Amino acid sequence: MVGTRFKFVRGFRGTPDSHLAMERGEVEGATSSLHTVSTTAGEWLQSGKIRILVQYVLERHPSLPAVPAVVELGKSTEDKDVLAFFASAATVGRSAAAPAEIPADRLAALRSAMQAALADEQLLAEAKQAKMAIEPLGGSALQEIVRKAIDLPPAQRERVLAIPQR
Repeated sequence: MVGTRFKFVRGFRGTPDSHLAMERGEVEGATSSLHTVSTTAGEWLQSGKIRILVQYVLERHPSLPAVPAVVELGKSTEDKDVLAFFASAATVGRSAAAPAEIPADRLAALRSAMQAALADEQLLAEAKQAKMAIEPLGGSALQEIVRKAIDLPPAQRERVLAIPQR
């Protein structure tokens, strides 16, 4: 879809092993979250030892304004829809969810409680000390991302299903 010629090397037990392989020159790149790279190899970013090629997200992270989000690499609207389907997992994967049939008042209460918790100074201080990123996305915005993934047009859904899984 985007014209890359990457050869995926599998078998690493986790991010530390793949980063070590990159340091040794055994591989020329690795996939990792920005949070992981920032907390475990922040000096790589600061010194320019590595370059981030693409962000596997729906929109560019504010700290990486010059690095494209993967959806930007799609050549057509259909390509972008398929890339967005996969990139949405980065956003949805760390979310709290409730059943679709939850009453509106209970949904509002849960969303309000979550927003309050994510604004709690003690929680934010503990997260900072633990080097954890807290970047909350509101429930309505998250729900829209999920809706778009579920409502993927049939042609793009077929393209998603045709992509080999690792």
